[in-house]
Amino acid sequence: MSIQRRIDTELRLTPPERFWSAVAACNIAGGLIAKRIGLHDYDMAEIYKWTCKTIQGMREEIKPPAENAVAVIGDYINRHMQNILVVKADVDKRTAAHSLPTLEPKGELLIRYEPDTKMMYMITREFKHDCVERQTNYKDTLKELETRGFFKGPMNKRMSKGMKITSPAVATLAFDCSSGLLDMDGLIAPEIEHAHRPTEL
Repeated sequence: MSIQRRIDTELRLTPPERFWSAVAACNIAGGLIAKRIGLHDYDMAEIYKWTCKTIQGMREEIKPPAENAVAVIGDYINRHMQNILVVKADVDKRTAAHSLPTLEPKGELLIRYEPDTKMMYMITREFKHDCVERQTNYKDTLKELETRGFFKGPMNKRMSKGMKITSPAVATLAFDCSSGLLDMDGLIAPEIEHAHRPTEL
């Protein structure tokens, strides 16, 4: 429909937002037809302008603040505590050996955190799938976090480096936890303490 295409183009709507333009286009088209056959005399050009302004306002209202974007990441980490590797980034220069991990995943490796660099890496494919499952806007979330200096962009990373077996690099999302938006050390400390606690007899 040409009316919807015009709205999409003028407002630069994203695919998830185009249901608004579809509904608006149907109503405007109906209004134009009704005016043509003499059912009303409304100024359809003004109605079109009002509609575009309203849609733009809706976009601003539902745009998630950075705090909510951080909450998306925090929630994802909380639900995948069994899938985290915590290990230093660099080789120990004195022994030429990797520092031992302080926390190893008990399932699929999805998140890597390096406490010495404060960098965190999440496998792109799995996080994107999680956003779809939970109806979270993947691109907007990352854009908000990038604006705040937390998200550093996509990066190929050897997620299992530091473990006994190192797999090839995979596509990940890199986050700088030194920005202060997410206290990764505080988040994983209880899990590490629990992992190191001796089993009671």
